[in-house]
Amino acid sequence: MDFKKYLNNGLEAAKIARKNKDEIQGVINELSDVIKEHSGGLVTLTVSNEQRLSKSISSMVIGAAAAAAAAGFGVSPYIDYKALSLVLKKGKVNKREQIAEWRMDESDGYPCVISYNGGEISCGTKEMLEKALGGLISNASTGERLLKLIAEGNKE
Repeated sequence: MDFKKYLNNGLEAAKIARKNKDEIQGVINELSDVIKEHSGGLVTLTVSNEQRLSKSISSMVIGAAAAAAAAGFGVSPYIDYKALSLVLKKGKVNKREQIAEWRMDESDGYPCVISYNGGEISCGTKEMLEKALGGLISNASTGERLLKLIAEGNKE
């Protein structure tokens, strides 16, 4: 067996994955810079770690009671996920508005998936990601959340 060949294949795949992940983060950073500029430095875009109550748990009981019931059985009532979030940081104010769910292939980077308004967009290339983020940021719901954060950041 030629393990060197397999090792080299794995290392090459890792290099490609790193490049893809850097490219994806670069696109997100570019959009964040545009948002920051437009908001007068108040708001940025980030990939945030989030939690929500599991649908199976929340259908049994509501809220804290569901969490307590699940915890009693040694089961986490929450699901971890990532989101694209607008973030306002100004003085003591630190608010985050989720605008979409975010998934990225952990091993390769692409495809990444953006979910919002009941739809899901899978992006297999940089161009597809840019187009999907353009659609997200031009959405009225996203605009409303951004305006809300800017207004809050401008309060003194």
